[in-house]
Amino acid sequence: MLDRLHGYIAPYFVDVAMTSAAYVATAVAVGAYADLLDTPAAGTSLAESEVSEVHQDKRPIALVLYVGFLLVPSPPMKLAALALLGVAPTGWYSVLKAR
Repeated sequence: MLDRLHGYIAPYFVDVAMTSAAYVATAVAVGAYADLLDTPAAGTSLAESEVSEVHQDKRPIALVLYVGFLLVPSPPMKLAALALLGVAPTGWYSVLKAR
């Protein structure tokens, strides 16, 4: 679910949040940079533990952040939720695909 979110950030902020083009560009950059910050952390945490343990620990956090992202009315708060959402889930999917 969250690996496909990046493709919908721009349309979401244009159509649903009704923000300007500059704000949409900021939202896309925040989402991309948050995902980049998560990648090295995912490698470290996945090397120390089993993939299923990490996935089960992060699933409720990602669910709460995703629902919060959708329900928060303010665009700046949506941006903050998007940044946290990008960092919260680890890269377990790509590690499983690589194995």
